[in-house]
Amino acid sequence: MMLTEQLSRYAIHIDGSGHPIAEVGGKGAGLDWLVGHGYPVPRAIVITTAAYNESVAERSLRALITSLRESALPQADRIEAETTAIERAFVEAPIPGPVSLAVVEVGGDLLRQGPVAVRSSATAEDLAGASFAGQHLTVTNVADVNQLELAIRRCWASLWMPAARAYRQRQGVTDKDVAMAVVVQRMVEPVWSGVTFTRDPQGRNHLMRIEAVEGLGEDLVSGRVTPADYLVRRDTLEVVQAQDQERLGFLEDLARLCLRIERSGHSAQDIEWAYVDSGLTVLQSRPITDPAPANLDDGLDTSTPAAVTFTPHGVVEMLPDVVPPLLWTINAPMLENAFRATFANLGGATPSNDRMIVNRFRGRVALDLSAICDIARSMPGGTPAEVERQYLGETIGEAPEEPTRSRGHVFAAMRIRRAHNSISDEVDLIAAASPALARMQLDLTELPVRLLVAYRQRIRDLAWRGYAAEVGASSAAGAAYRALEILLERWLPEAEAASWAQILTRGALQHSAVGSARARVLEEVLDSHPSSDIADIVQEPGVVTRTLLGALGAEGEAFLADVDNAVRSMGSKAVYGGPAWIEDDWWIWQQLRMMSRGETRPLPTDLSWAEHFERLSGQLSSEKRWRRTRLLTGQVVDLRLRWLRRQVEETVRFLSLRERAKNALLVLGGEERRILLESANRLVSSRDFTQPDLVNYLTDAELEEMLFGGVGVDSKHLEVRRAIASEAAAADPLPDWFVGHPDTVPHPQILQSDRLEGWAASPGSVTGTVRIVSSLADGVRLEPGDIMVAYATDPSWTPLFLVAGAIVLEVGGPLCHAAIVAREFGLPAVLNVRQASRRLVDGETVTIDGSLGVVERLGQGGSA
Repeated sequence: MMLTEQLSRYAIHIDGSGHPIAEVGGKGAGLDWLVGHGYPVPRAIVITTAAYNESVAERSLRALITSLRESALPQADRIEAETTAIERAFVEAPIPGPVSLAVVEVGGDLLRQGPVAVRSSATAEDLAGASFAGQHLTVTNVADVNQLELAIRRCWASLWMPAARAYRQRQGVTDKDVAMAVVVQRMVEPVWSGVTFTRDPQGRNHLMRIEAVEGLGEDLVSGRVTPADYLVRRDTLEVVQAQDQERLGFLEDLARLCLRIERSGHSAQDIEWAYVDSGLTVLQSRPITDPAPANLDDGLDTSTPAAVTFTPHGVVEMLPDVVPPLLWTINAPMLENAFRATFANLGGATPSNDRMIVNRFRGRVALDLSAICDIARSMPGGTPAEVERQYLGETIGEAPEEPTRSRGHVFAAMRIRRAHNSISDEVDLIAAASPALARMQLDLTELPVRLLVAYRQRIRDLAWRGYAAEVGASSAAGAAYRALEILLERWLPEAEAASWAQILTRGALQHSAVGSARARVLEEVLDSHPSSDIADIVQEPGVVTRTLLGALGAEGEAFLADVDNAVRSMGSKAVYGGPAWIEDDWWIWQQLRMMSRGETRPLPTDLSWAEHFERLSGQLSSEKRWRRTRLLTGQVVDLRLRWLRRQVEETVRFLSLRERAKNALLVLGGEERRILLESANRLVSSRDFTQPDLVNYLTDAELEEMLFGGVGVDSKHLEVRRAIASEAAAADPLPDWFVGHPDTVPHPQILQSDRLEGWAASPGSVTGTVRIVSSLADGVRLEPGDIMVAYATDPSWTPLFLVAGAIVLEVGGPLCHAAIVAREFGLPAVLNVRQASRRLVDGETVTIDGSLGVVERLGQGGSA
């Protein structure tokens, strides 16, 4: 039908003529673009933003919207009531006569051809930086004009629902001038429908991902059903992953169509489609939302000059994942001080105080590699190239520099020796003090705020020393380990020397609660309660374990007390002041369950390196070159073996000191965590905010100020910080290294090879099933013997090492915590494998050679 000029202000046909977003909203403009490029799209009209704007100008709706703009988001228990009230207001408010006439005339004409789908199309929707997917309303199978007008009103209302407002707030989209158009589109009766991402959202840019369901796709888009999932190569259109799902005959045609749409739009697309009897049809297409938007800065990230190089390597185990404001402002100063003190003790020239060694981008931590290279350059014998090899496994600069040589070498050696000797004393101090403090278990609820803060400061003083001891011991261990490798390379091939260095340093964790000792404590608790009743309860999965054990009476209560004491002594899981094992002990009970069932690998018992050293001594002494040198130098006692033994002892000593310091720091962190939780509860009681977990999004200074009644931080602002942290956690990890800001680094192409190489971190070879693990919680998917593939681990992942058959990580070197634990447990490990979690596919079969640092892909079935 022909539209009059008045009706066309409120309702227009999608005809490919280039209608702007301001008139038809994001979804409407996207459909108009598809039609204009000749793609198959069901017939549609749009109820314009002008219709919305004139309808909400009505007094009651205008007042409602003003109120919502000026109000904070509702608390969780008020969301449903507010949602109902908003929808009722829009449904009951009158709308202008011309708008109603346009709906009846234009919408009625489309309805005469069959049922329609009514979809929201906000002016801030389907954009490259904010898709608003699932935030606004869609109504399907609308059959008459009355239902159509009701559906349009509800779509208008969805613009102001709490979820949509929260999403706008997280994305930094202002409510000012936001408006809602509504797309009315002919329903199709699909055999299959779904969504195609023309570039896999997991970062494998050579693949596209297709998700499909039988029938209508609304349940897929809303997340109510699990789709069939296919990965298709972009270059050959070959389906490379379909698991046991039905191979759909139209997948190649669909992939080809979607690539055409991507090329037309000049960017990767998120495309909703349907396959009907007559073929493929496109329901909408929008640019794929950037996984790391520019607004992931909560105000605490680093602002840096463009020429500075950064890397997360060397620090990601200490402060893993996204570090929220509170933990960042507590830990960063201590870690910064630790690095500066260590470098100063070694004779390095540290940077000025306005340039930080420890930095933060997108909530994640990175070291100033340029500054560390400058420090190395200032030290006798130091070179930037060696620093880059240590942190990155490669040299990224230009031609390697020669080590600096001066008469200060002797004095530098003396200074280093003094610094190393002091480390042992510091570790002994905090290793003795931390468990004693944890056992005290002061009743924090009884302390007035002044004493609570004072107690926290005493804990923090020890933590400063703990960080300095850990970083100092780590530096000393690194130097000693490298000296051991170099010494072994004088008599052995490089690869064999590296393997012997790993073997000889096993057992560095045997007295540390972040190694097998932690698991052994739990094993001892089980052994000390041999009751079959306790074993039966522990072995059965379920959330009522504590209740059932308590019902056993004194026997069960004693077992629970021993478990709790053991868990409390572990302190924080991974980060000083971070969540403690006692708060969330699910993995503790899972570990007890697996131990009781015999599903974990046996814990190592003899971790002494002496036997291995004797074997190496015999091998070396039997070689002709070795014996000839001894005869020529007249050595009655083989001084080389004494030298080698001394170097092994020193390396194991400093590795043990590092792990003892790390353990003490986490135990202290558990006590700090108790103080933080008590502080949060007090702020909730005084109505400073309503949810205790919001304390994580305060800074350390803000928390102390609020505890003493100072100016608080608005809950709404804390919610924004929490939203930013959530978005940052969903984004990719930081690049291996970057100059300036990580957002300037192009998204890397996924490397294609059946052979992946990295650092040989723990010897041995094993074939198994790949299990890509993104977090400790995700580790529940591990089956005994699986090859655990991850970006990185931290001390909290130790329970997973009891189940896995081998370890493959994207970051880490021979001396990282994961490598030490793997060697202690006898697990083959290959670390620093670029893009491992993206190049390998969950469920495929691989062979790991931890002696050579190689991962060989064998395919889904295990055959080459």
